[in-house]
Amino acid sequence: MKTKIISFVLIMILLIPAVSALNNQKQDKQSARLITYNSVLQMSYDENAVNNAVFQPDGAPVSIPLIVKFKVEIPKTLLSNFILRILFLQTFMITSAKIKLSVANAPDWATITITNPNIYVNISPEFTEFNTSVIIALHSDAPSQGYDLRIKAETESLLNKHVPPNSAELSLVFRPNWVLLLEAIVAHPSVSTPPNELTLVPINITNLGNVQSLITAKINISLDGWEKQFVPSQMVLNSGETGQMTLLLIPPEDFQGIQSIEMLFNATKSPPSGEYEGNDNPLPVTISVYYIEE
Repeated sequence: MKTKIISFVLIMILLIPAVSALNNQKQDKQSARLITYNSVLQMSYDENAVNNAVFQPDGAPVSIPLIVKFKVEIPKTLLSNFILRILFLQTFMITSAKIKLSVANAPDWATITITNPNIYVNISPEFTEFNTSVIIALHSDAPSQGYDLRIKAETESLLNKHVPPNSAELSLVFRPNWVLLLEAIVAHPSVSTPPNELTLVPINITNLGNVQSLITAKINISLDGWEKQFVPSQMVLNSGETGQMTLLLIPPEDFQGIQSIEMLFNATKSPPSGEYEGNDNPLPVTISVYYIEE
């Protein structure tokens, strides 16, 4: 019996230091994780590149230079000496940080790419700078309105979780260029027009441009003695919208034969101010009107 008691006591004497050592090691790890170093992640872009760029729908892609800066606020005393710096960084088997770049809200009417979506920068108490680019290629249906593109940068935890994850977001505002484009369809391009009688010529007009537009029309030929009028005289169409204008014609009493009439449809764009800006490229549409006396 005494032998068993002595053996138990010896085992406890041997285990207590081992358990104590494990507890101390666990506490040391927990204490070590309480030591954290903040990181600073910044992004900026060349505003002049945006201001001077032409964001043309279905046109050439635009490259905007992007600058990424990163630093870890490690005490300089640990890194001022070359040997201490190597020992410190090699302790964690890492000397650089990976920064992941992504587009947070790419629109469906554009293709947005980043030249280097995954970059690596040195871990340093001083800012390390990296240059990349955001490439913006607009599709043909890009709307002519300001768009707030957000670029996101993210880092994972570093140095055995002593540097917490970090993120930054950049707002890049651009506006697709205006595209003015009309389509005009006349259901019956050849119309009988008896003298002194009202004839209606409906024209369906579609705004194929990428901005709300004011549509006007005029006849590009001298028609002496004819009464002529567009109803409505003008209309506002949103991008992709179709409306109808009707040409009202009353030929003179002596009208006989065939008359070719060219109409010009013009679209002017509406900026946010609400003031329409002119367009010098009207759409011509020609119809033939006739009267043959039997």
